[in-house]
Parts: sequence; C-alpha cells; structure tokens
Amino acid sequence: MIKQTNLEAYTWLKRQVPPVRWALSKDGGYRWGILTTNMAECFNNILRGARHLPITACVRFTLEQTVKLFQENRKIIVKARNNYPINIWHNYLANEAKGRKHTVQSYDSRYGTYSVVTARHGNNNRGGNIQNVNFQERTCTCGKWTELRFPCSHVFAACLRSNVHPTIHIHPVYSIAAYRNTYSGQFYPLQHPDYWEEADFVLGFRRSRLAKKRGKKRSARIQNEMDRRCPDSPRRCRNCNMPGHNVSNCPSSSHVQ
Repeated sequence: MIKQTNLEAYTWLKRQVPPVRWALSKDGGYRWGILTTNMAECFNNILRGARHLPITACVRFTLEQTVKLFQENRKIIVKARNNYPINIWHNYLANEAKGRKHTVQSYDSRYGTYSVVTARHGNNNRGGNIQNVNFQERTCTCGKWTELRFPCSHVFAACLRSNVHPTIHIHPVYSIAAYRNTYSGQFYPLQHPDYWEEADFVLGFRRSRLAKKRGKKRSARIQNEMDRRCPDSPRRCRNCNMPGHNVSNCPSSSHVQ
C-alpha cells in the first residue's frame, strides 16, 4: 500500500529504516501490541486541569489523582473471581468461544504443530482463512500471539484439540498477581504545612512569566508530533473544509448564513 501511494517513501523506508522500527508485525513483539501514545494522552487528560495551578497545588492534585487511580484498580483486584482481571477474563472467554468454531488439523502433536481453518461468517464470504499454530515456538501466523503474549482464537482452537489448558500459554503479566503487584504501592497523606520541615533553598521565578499575555488563548492540551501539520498538505477553509481558499472568501459562506 505504501509503494502504491508513494514510491519514493517506500524506497526510503526500505533503504533507511528497518521494518522492525516502524511495523508492528515485524517488531518481534517488543511493543506488546501498543503502537500509539493513547496511554500518555489519558494521563494528559487527567492532569490538564492542574497545569496552570501553583506548583504546590499541582503536586497535590497529581498525588490525589494517582491515589484515586490506585484505589479504583485495587477494587478490581478485590472483585476478581479467578486468576485474571475482569477485562482479561472477557478476552479469554471471547477467544475461547471463537476458537470452538474453528476447524483444527494436527500435523505433529509432539511439537504442537496445528493448522487452523477459521469459521465462516454469514453470507459475506468472511473467514475460511488458514493459520498455523506452533506451541513449541509459541507462534501463530496471525501474529497476535507474538504481539500480545495472549493466545488468539486459533491457539484456543489448537488447545481444545490437544486437550491443553490455554492458561499455560498466557503471559504472567496478565495475571491478577501481576495486577496486584502493579498497584501494591503505599501512599501516605500529606501533613499540614505547619509540620513541614524548613527548606534549605529558595525558589526563584521570573515576574515577566506571570504577566497576562494578549492574543489567542493557549490550549490546555500538551501538543505533540501528531498535532503538527504536514508542510506538504494544503491549508483548508474552516467553513467548508476545502482547500484553495479561507473562511473570508469561502464560496459557501452565504449559504451557511
């Protein structure tokens, strides 16, 4: 697809950047299936209300939000009825139900080599794909097992055929024990400022930074590389989202009014 869209970009990627650095299917599972910065964006959304507060209030707000996050996840640990958190258990049941519909052929039970034909869905000709599962190498040709360390539906189907419990192929990081260790940290409430020790330093600041600035209001969101406009892309009208003009001379402005 890259080659068809832009041959120059395809040639540059092929010569300069190995696929392991930019293709999720070629990274060997190093990213655990994570390719975006959504986790960082979630923290940015939580803390954006504290960015313009005084430093002490910002620190207190960050602490309180972190404590709240730990408390909520500890409730999930208490409510867990098996060895996995509720969302992981839902994925387990979904892959197991999907795997029961696949057709499995054993090629070598000694090394755990199986061929799995996926079930067809309705009249849209979806399904019927062939995936190869290898228990010894812990791989499936779909790539999901390598990326996520969590068995895909094809692995579940092979497990049902070989009478192997699927949980032995789930990475321990998904267990409730790992979840409990993640949120095992302990926090202590802050004391009243009258009981704080005197600091042996003085913080300095620039009064010019405290002056109110005129102009466009700054967004509370932290900008990153996704917010940068491509220099080759044309500017678009804010009214009709079409290139070649702006909102002041938009041909559709009269219709909007």
